Amino acid sequence: MCLSHCGLQPPGAFCGTCPKAEVLKDPKKHLAAFDKAVIDKQSKNYPLTKCPVGGDELGKGDMGEPENMVIAGRLTRLCCGLCVKDVNKDPAKFIAKVDAARKAGTD
Repeated sequence: MCLSHCGLQPPGAFCGTCPKAEVLKDPKKHLAAFDKAVIDKQSKNYPLTKCPVGGDELGKGDMGEPENMVIAGRLTRLCCGLCVKDVNKDPAKFIAKVDAARKAGTD
């Protein structure tokens, strides 16, 4: 997927409608667009119902709506913003949990 426009290129690639210079000029804008596209696409079939950090049910109880985080082109849903710091410490650990659940088709 292109970082902002076409959706035809692999993550991090640049297409004719999204020149590299434009992305480098305002990377936050383009990364936000990329994150939104990942969330929109992957949320439909997100494999976990529990937070990969704390194990709490996503969207249940007093935690409110899940916190969406995109890591290495993959959506990771957390029960709350407090779990973000744990994911930032060891992102590969939590990507592996999401990938394993997706591969297994279950929590």
